[in-house]
Amino acid sequence: MRSPTRFLHAILILLTLAALRPGHATAQSGYMFKEPDATVSFRLGLGGPNANDDLFDFFTSELTLERGDFRNVAFAMDIGVRLTPRFDVVLGLAVDQSSNLSEFRDWVDQDDLPIEQTTDLMRAPITLGAKVYLSERGRRLSSHAWVPVNFAPYVTAGGGVMVYRLEQNGDFVDFQTNEIFTRHFESSGAGATAYAGGGAEYWFSPRFGLNADGRYQWASASLDRDFADFGSIDLQGFQFTAGFAVRF
Repeated sequence: MRSPTRFLHAILILLTLAALRPGHATAQSGYMFKEPDATVSFRLGLGGPNANDDLFDFFTSELTLERGDFRNVAFAMDIGVRLTPRFDVVLGLAVDQSSNLSEFRDWVDQDDLPIEQTTDLMRAPITLGAKVYLSERGRRLSSHAWVPVNFAPYVTAGGGVMVYRLEQNGDFVDFQTNEIFTRHFESSGAGATAYAGGGAEYWFSPRFGLNADGRYQWASASLDRDFADFGSIDLQGFQFTAGFAVRF
């Protein structure tokens, strides 16, 4: 996995170049009577944890799971309130969930059949942050006309809480007695999170546009009794999403 610092530096460089490219502020056809007060975006993409801790080490060494198995479709929604022409305060909500069937790598039951289980993991960050645009989002022609631009790159950062739920259901091996037992393991909770990244909006009309967003999220949380021997769960990772945006 590449360093998140390199990822964030790359996003910043690309967005800065995009903001400086000739013609980036070409106005759309159409206008609004005033600058919009808020922007709402709905996006789909890919998200999930890096899965780098003792718990995931156990999952990937003893079970037929890979770290990439915990990345799946992510849904994200942002509500941004404009404070200045280039600065929004943003309330964000996202969720990604994976469900994987696995079996023990080195163990079978008394009938030489695989010992199977299902592992489900859900992450849901709830955040408050800032979005800083790298160029003007439009220009005022008169007291009754504001003309938006097509392309608006930005950087974003913030923090909040990361809610998670982890469940395992199926058959397992008692390594002390070598017995096979059926069990449902469960842990849920929340931990502090922070994120940083960037993206861009493309407006094909004064009110409606497209939004692409990439960010790195830092988070971990304590595990409940069923997984207490592992201490905490690593919830940090990348999230890439794209979708529609509307402004009011």
